[in-house]
Amino acid sequence: MNSVLTFKTHNIAPFNNGDNKIWLTGEHLAKLLEYKDSKKVANLYNRHKDEFTASMSVVAKVRTSDKSTSYNKFVSDVRLYSLRGAYLIGMFSRTKVAKDLRIWLLDLVEKESNVEVGVLDIIDIN
Repeated sequence: MNSVLTFKTHNIAPFNNGDNKIWLTGEHLAKLLEYKDSKKVANLYNRHKDEFTASMSVVAKVRTSDKSTSYNKFVSDVRLYSLRGAYLIGMFSRTKVAKDLRIWLLDLVEKESNVEVGVLDIIDIN
């Protein structure tokens, strides 16, 4: 996934987890939810982590290099959120943009899954 996603005025390059799915970092979500600190997202996750499945949030090892020296590499753990996980973070958030973010995330879920919910057959069981 090499595309850039745009929500309102924020451009996000999703994390490439090697599975062709959209993954967002806590920093991405903090930016989209207009938090000043990505720790707010981590706190939401930690308070409600029993509600997340393994497919909604994972920890990935990320290798980065020091900008001053190209040969120093650092490995750090980064928590990633699938679109479903990001949606759940949006449900717990109380920012002014959280509602709009949830709608945007659901649209992305539909695009990623190639399912148009508006055209699904609904069976009335009554």
